[in-house]
Amino acid sequence: MLSPASAFCRKTVSPLSSMSPMETIIGSSTKEVDTGVLEIPTYNSLKARGSQWCRCVQFRKADKDQGSTLPKWRWVMLAILSLDICVSYIPYYTFVPIPSQSMQVYGVDEAALNVLCILYALVYVPAAFVTGPIVSYMGCCGAFVLAMFLTSFGCAIRCGGASYSALFMQPLTPASSSVVMPEFTSPSADSASPTLTAAGAVTVGPEAFWWLVVGQALCSLGQPLLINSTSELGVEWFPPHERPKAAMVSNLMNFVGSSLSFILPPLVVQENPSSLQQAQQEIASLLRIQLWISGIFLVITTFLYVKTPPRNIPKSLERETSTCASDIYMIFRSKDFWLVNGYFSVFIALCHAFDAVEGSLLEHYGYNASLTAWTAISCSIGSIISTYYESKWITGATGYQGALITAAGFLSLSLMLCFATLYFHWHSSVFVLGVGIMGFCTPGWGCSCELGAEVSYPAREATASSVLEAFSNLSGVFSIIIVQALLDSGYGASVLALLAGTSTLGGALMLCLSGRLPRSEAEAEEASAEQAVISKLRRSFSGSGMASDEEELGLSH
Repeated sequence: MLSPASAFCRKTVSPLSSMSPMETIIGSSTKEVDTGVLEIPTYNSLKARGSQWCRCVQFRKADKDQGSTLPKWRWVMLAILSLDICVSYIPYYTFVPIPSQSMQVYGVDEAALNVLCILYALVYVPAAFVTGPIVSYMGCCGAFVLAMFLTSFGCAIRCGGASYSALFMQPLTPASSSVVMPEFTSPSADSASPTLTAAGAVTVGPEAFWWLVVGQALCSLGQPLLINSTSELGVEWFPPHERPKAAMVSNLMNFVGSSLSFILPPLVVQENPSSLQQAQQEIASLLRIQLWISGIFLVITTFLYVKTPPRNIPKSLERETSTCASDIYMIFRSKDFWLVNGYFSVFIALCHAFDAVEGSLLEHYGYNASLTAWTAISCSIGSIISTYYESKWITGATGYQGALITAAGFLSLSLMLCFATLYFHWHSSVFVLGVGIMGFCTPGWGCSCELGAEVSYPAREATASSVLEAFSNLSGVFSIIIVQALLDSGYGASVLALLAGTSTLGGALMLCLSGRLPRSEAEAEEASAEQAVISKLRRSFSGSGMASDEEELGLSH
């Protein structure tokens, strides 16, 4: 039989409202002081609110029921974002594994092909100022759909260039004749007409390549909306203890996606095509395949990704609407952010530089550029294995610093092994192994973004990630230019040893961090305050029979 106090509480339990349990009690029983610390209510004020305690019990049961449905959807949403990131990378390194065929078809040199990679890096600079406001206005759902639309539309423009060039690629000899792939002859800059390079083959003018550049620029505009929103998605869908795992999974796709960008071209374009026309047709087919892939995932993202469900987000993460300028001001004031930014800039610059010149380095030392497909597979395998073990090791923000130092060590080891392979002319499998070791430095990306968001709190996560990506990709542009200049000057594989030393210096920056994690501290402070209120309530009403009500509802403390 229920006690009188319990019976009273049964009668006063109201239907579920939109308020959270802590809003019900804290909002009416506490007040904010200048220090921002919650003031614990007195015993008399708590005793006078017995009905609110019963309502709190009912709300906690509803929250528990709602939370039981979240894991299924949050991992599905993470999977959609991860696949979108993979697709956004496919146009990135399209022509790195097939440089000779691409230069023949488009009539450009190696420096012009590097522009296609530089475009992706350059876009992150203006994206730092618009990604945060776009994600705040459209939400992750709208931002992801927009990103995939830009990627798909850019791929369509790239195919337009291939269609244009096809008009000028009619064979000048019977189809049955066998034509050897001609040597590359660069057309004059002011010539817009096809240039004869061998019997039965022509190379198009610069117009077709400009179609490619415009399409590549559109594809690059979509990628920052995906990559810069990984921390934002983690805050919206995942509790704090699962965010490191979600961040590592989503940022693993940076390595898997770039690997796919290296793997796909050699599967479609032959290493030694019989004619220039065949090479052009195969590259056009490659671009159409990329268009189909991006279009499919645009449809998937549009119809399957859902908006963030209503849930009780911690008050420490509920920020007032702020401008991008105010967020950037808060970010720039953090000393730890500049250390993380320096590390991430070095990390991304080295990765971009290596990816851009990998094919040309291999050809220079007598290896085949198509070997990059095998190095991409090796890197993907390494990154997947690394992410699996890191998800077990890194369970909170305190593990980011050690993970970043370890990643810098793996990157240095990988670059040194690649340098030794080329310098001493070792077997190509050693080079593949070296790039596979590079896959173990995956924490360098995800943990940098998460740690940057931690130390720049209370700025929005999307803005913090955007600033990191802007600085890192700008440094990536300069690194590609500098490394290419060093290669043209005859330094060869020695540039890889230089990159390895730079990676070691970047890892040393992590030793200078203060150790403070403002976002985690804010969440822990709020959780402690809520725990104190609940404990006080339980002690206050322990003799009134209300504890038995909580047990009947099946709720734990």
